[in-house]
Amino acid sequence: MKSLKSVLCAFLVVLAFSTNAQDWREMILNEHPNFAEVQASFYAEFGDSIGPKGSGWKQFKRWEYYWENRLDEHGNIPDPTERFEIFQAYRDLQMSQGKYAAGTGNWSE
Repeated sequence: MKSLKSVLCAFLVVLAFSTNAQDWREMILNEHPNFAEVQASFYAEFGDSIGPKGSGWKQFKRWEYYWENRLDEHGNIPDPTERFEIFQAYRDLQMSQGKYAAGTGNWSE
């Protein structure tokens, strides 16, 4: 009975420490992930080594390459809704000035 309590106690301690750190795979899926935090979590798991096949190493490296030059001033991934609203405002401005309308090209042979 005493060994069962010891095993249960050890399991709870391990569980408490394992839930404290968030995995980089989960961090990427957050609504507004911080690039540096996700990167630190990834490198804490893999270091400088290439991960085994199916570990997500290659997918992360693609994600990292894509986002490293697209961050906002705080190192966060930009909000896609905000970016779309900026684009719509730009498009509306161009349309109101007559610069962005369908069929305005001069297509002659």
